Amino acid sequence: MWRFRSPKAAKQQFLDAHPEQSDSDFLLECGIIGECRKAIAIRNAIASLGGVEPGRIHASDTFNTDLINIEFWGSLDAIAVVYELEKNLGTTIPESQAERIPNPELHHQMTVADFVIAVLEIVDNSI
Repeated sequence: MWRFRSPKAAKQQFLDAHPEQSDSDFLLECGIIGECRKAIAIRNAIASLGGVEPGRIHASDTFNTDLINIEFWGSLDAIAVVYELEKNLGTTIPESQAERIPNPELHHQMTVADFVIAVLEIVDNSI
């Protein structure tokens, strides 16, 4: 039987299942060795859009299974994603590069790590 969950209940379920993941563990799980301020800024943007603390966003989370349970990520707004990335990265992403940022809703098994790596490749080529 299908059961309705309020957005608040869905978010609480997400939080209960996602203890804090340190920045260093997040980076390791992304396959990034050492410090990477941009990768953490991308994670912060994802968390900000979802209305949760950055530590609750794990590199292994998928957008369509995990993040869909928190605000925003259930109804993606590409302009808001680019804006939040720009704000957290402290730079402007040219439109030609912003168009290359993958839409997690179209890549059903995309993890946060996949998204971070894709955005890093785009941003590093635009700055």
